[in-house]
Amino acid sequence: MGGRAPAVTVLSYDLLAVVYDAIPPGQAYQSVLHQAQALFARYAPDARRVLDLACGTGSAAVALAAAGYQVTGLDLSPEMVRLATKKAAQAGLDVAFHVGDMRDFALAEPVDAVLCLGDAVNHLLDLDDLQRAFQCMARALSPGGLLVFDVNTRHGLEEWDGQTLAADAGEFAYIWECRLDSKTGITTVRASFFLPDPEPPRFRRFQDTFYERAWPLEVLYEVMKQSGLELLGTFGWQTMAAGTEADRHVTLGARRCSPP
Repeated sequence: MGGRAPAVTVLSYDLLAVVYDAIPPGQAYQSVLHQAQALFARYAPDARRVLDLACGTGSAAVALAAAGYQVTGLDLSPEMVRLATKKAAQAGLDVAFHVGDMRDFALAEPVDAVLCLGDAVNHLLDLDDLQRAFQCMARALSPGGLLVFDVNTRHGLEEWDGQTLAADAGEFAYIWECRLDSKTGITTVRASFFLPDPEPPRFRRFQDTFYERAWPLEVLYEVMKQSGLELLGTFGWQTMAAGTEADRHVTLGARRCSPP
């Protein structure tokens, strides 16, 4: 678990916001959201107030609001929040979006459920950051409230290692290069985005770097326990069957069992 974690800046996510809905991470939310709603039905059928933490461009928050939930969205990136607010307004839905850090936030009133999708927890690179985030999540929940979040496992990030992903998304093209540091468990994603430009050479190139850490499930379980959260289950990708480290991606459910 050693090694100094690289810094992650707000600018990284602001740049990503422009293209987020058209790239795989932004498109995967729907499958995970269906799974999260199944967990709501199983463990929190009476939940009404939901916090969408690290909400990105607001796709999950808007879908939940359309389903009748009272939703608040929080994201580190002002540009993500701007786009999320616009998306909710276009859908005619009342969703309150705020700029905030998942490691250091507090709600005026607790919610019935906290949702944290898009492998946002993998973006917490230090153990201290991980602990602070889960303490905030626990405090945001009413007693008995439900937390649902997803993560890429070590196996999943190992499958990314050495890959170069390139695609033409229509309005832009992108190239992602992924490298895993086996000692730290941190994957570095170097992303290049090519957007049209009327001037030669007819495109603008934007580059940025993102990081994800593969947290062992046992570490997540212990941090949740220390934060006053009781593990309800670990589930595989797009299924309610049990998930393990052998899966590339898992979703976890936990309940607030005591004041953190």
